[in-house]
Parts: sequence; C-alpha cells; structure tokens
Amino acid sequence: MMVSCPTCGRSFDDGKFCPVDGAPLGPSSVVRRPSSVEMGAVIADCFRIDGVLGRGAGGTVYAATQTDLARPVAIKVLNAILATSAKNVARFEREARALARIEDPGVVQVYAIGRTPDERPFLAMERVDGVPLEEIVREPLPVSRAIAIARRIASALSAVHGAGLVHRDLKPSNVMITRGDAIKLLDFGVVKLDDATKLTAGGEALGTPHYMAPEQATGEEQDARTDLYALGAILFRMITGSVPFEGTGMQVMMAHVGRPVPHVAHAGVDAVIARCMAKRASERYASAAELIAALDEVASSVVRRPSSGPRSAARSLEEIFSPLSEVHAPRARTHPIAYALGAMLVVAALAGMTRVAGPIARHLGPAPEIVDDGPRGDLFLGGEGYSMRVSVPRTLVAGHSADITLAIWDGDGAPLVGTETVVTIASPSGAVTGLRAAEPTPGIYRFRVHFAESGANVLRVFLPIGDATITIPLAVTRGVAAQA
Repeated sequence: MMVSCPTCGRSFDDGKFCPVDGAPLGPSSVVRRPSSVEMGAVIADCFRIDGVLGRGAGGTVYAATQTDLARPVAIKVLNAILATSAKNVARFEREARALARIEDPGVVQVYAIGRTPDERPFLAMERVDGVPLEEIVREPLPVSRAIAIARRIASALSAVHGAGLVHRDLKPSNVMITRGDAIKLLDFGVVKLDDATKLTAGGEALGTPHYMAPEQATGEEQDARTDLYALGAILFRMITGSVPFEGTGMQVMMAHVGRPVPHVAHAGVDAVIARCMAKRASERYASAAELIAALDEVASSVVRRPSSGPRSAARSLEEIFSPLSEVHAPRARTHPIAYALGAMLVVAALAGMTRVAGPIARHLGPAPEIVDDGPRGDLFLGGEGYSMRVSVPRTLVAGHSADITLAIWDGDGAPLVGTETVVTIASPSGAVTGLRAAEPTPGIYRFRVHFAESGANVLRVFLPIGDATITIPLAVTRGVAAQA
C-alpha cells in the first residue's frame, strides 16, 4: 500500500517514517484537502497568518497576528495525516488545555484553541522572541551562567508540576532564552496529567533520547522527577558542551538505563547532576523546589572575580601564546609573529615537554607546589589576573591513562579553590568529557585521563576570572609509552 508524507508530500511504497524529513507516513488514500493555513489566511476570525516559524513531524508553527488585539502570536497546527487520528487530536488539545492551566513567566502562555477550516486543531500562544538554548550550548557555558539558567528552568518546572503536569520532553530546543537570560518552556506535546487520563499505549517511550530518564526508556510510570532527570542532562550539556551519552537513539536510551553519568570537574555541579540523573527516581531530588535550593547552594560557592580591565582576563595569553591557548575574547587580534612564536612553543612544550621560560614566566606569581610522579614536563601560561602551571607526562599513549595536574592562582598569588574551575577534554573524534578533580586542594587540580585513541586531543580549562577559556592541545601517540 502506498504511503505519503504530510510534510514534504512525497509518496513511498512502504515504511513508517519519511526518509527525507522523518515525519510519520500515512495512507496515500487519505483525502488531502487543500490547506486553509496559507499566507494571509485568517482563522477563527482573528488570527492572520504572516509566515512559518518552523515545521516538524507533528505539525507546523506559524507566525501570526491576533488582529482584534494587534499582538503577535504563534499558531501551532497539527499536520494533516496526524489530524485524521482521534487519539492524536485528543493529545494535541490536551497540550493546549494543560498549558492554559499554568500562569508563570517561564512557561509559554496559551491564548486560544480551535479548528482550522479543514478541521485541523490549532492552538494560539505567546510568540517568544529569543534563541533556543540548543543554539547556545554548542560550547560550554561559564559555570555561573549554567547554574542561573538551570535554576530558572527548575522554577518554571515547579509551576508546571504544581499544576499537576509533567513535561516529559524537556530538552535545550524546548527552552527559549530571552532577554537577560530569562527562559520560556515550549512544546508540551507529550505532557502527562496527574490524573487517570491516558492517551499513550502502555510501554510507549515518549521523549528525546539524549534527555530521557530511564523510566521513559523502559516505558514505566513517570512523574515530576522525570523532568528533573532531563534538567540534569541539560545542565551537563551546559557545563561540558556535550550530551551525557552519545550513540544511536537506542544506544543512548540504554545508556540512560544502565551506564553511570560522566563526571564534570566542578564538584558542586557534579553532585547536583548526579542526583538529578540518578537511575532510580526515588534517589533524585523530590521536587523542583529542592533542586532550586541545591543550585542556590552551589551558586553561592562560585566566586566571581572581575577582570582587572575592560579586556578579557586572558587577553595577554592570546597575544603571546595564541596557538596553544584559544581564548574566547571578542575583537581580539593577534600579530602573525605571535602565532609563529606560539607554534614553536607548542612544539617545544608538547613534543619534548621542556620547561617554557622567558617572557611568559614573567606573568607568573608564586606557584602552588606540584609533586611530579613520573617523566613529566611543565608548561607555564599566564594572562591578566591569573597564572597557570600544567604538568603532563612527556609521552601520552592511546589506550593508556595519564595523570595531569593543573595549578592555577590569581594575580595576587592566591589559589583558585576547587569549585571554581571546569575542565573538559575532547578526543579527535569530537567526544567531550568533563573531568573531575580527585579531592581538589586550593589551586591544584589533578585528573586521571584515559586516552582511547591517538591524535590531537584537546584539554580545555574554563576559568572564573573574566570567563577565560584556555585550550591546550595534547598529542596522543600509538604504541608503548617510553620509560624514563
């Protein structure tokens, strides 16, 4: 039997999902009336369609204007084939009614529900002017910002849960970041009511694999703690720039069920993520309010020191050592000679791991003591407001573990405490892992890193001073490590 895609209009001999856009396929015999939702069309006598904001497997979201109030709105319309199912229509309308029960600045506001002239259900809602969190977390965020955003999401979830609802599809693309880092939760399409209403088949897994709690993956009972698990995964993404587990959809779901959550370097945040993402719901925070209290406690331990001037705290590091240390500083420029000098220093530091002296050493204050435990070398880095000493083995070998030590102190010689710095490492294949310091002492961070593959690994250090980001390449070779 021929099947068709309601999104792209293509027809196929068989299949459940469109190979082009992933939309669910339906019988080609379904009578497809011309859509009444076109540019300039007016539905329900007051919503004028102005354009398309986005399309997905479930339907289309249009930019519109509510003409009687002259306000911008977003209109979400269920797609044509899904609208032929009474179950899908009931689920869609349930989303609208669920959203209408919530009055909170962190949750998108619903204005009206209704039917288009071709009998497809729609909901009119607040049009949010902002950027999806998904677009912001492609790189790690400063710890303080990540905690603040997580707290605002938790506050919105508290309102959602207080209304007797569970979102069940919380993910960065469903969180809109608006002015001042305020947030709006979007897309309650798989929301669950805390009553006897059940519109999903038993054992059906609803949600997005990378942020899916174990009970979602196995189709078991879900409650508010399911959303807290997803928020823990989002916090992990904000801190590290990567999701907790990589792989195919099924591999990721099984990882959420059976694999431990990777650590992040910030001890306080690591503890929050670990509890949010506990495999058993009973071991997670009991409520969003309890999570908020934990985030506030962690936030109070993150000491923010202002930079000594309008430039980035790491500006001098970029000017002197830019190829070795990639610093995110707007409008910063480096002379080509500095790049050449940096390249020579990288070769000297990473190929032979000899001590780097000269101009860079003059940026350093008194260093905390580092005890070397093998054939190691030291690399000195410095910028406005901080200094760093990196101690790594002279030879890094794929398939082996290595101990790396960082000593970091500010311009006054005071060490940065163990909760202030985040460290991640990226493999040549692009996988990013947050590193956790073993019993960090003030100013000293020790990590044991297993290098699974040879090539150019990247160690990143995110400092609380001026939001400086230091990137250090680590060359990992094949074969057996050389002995001293």
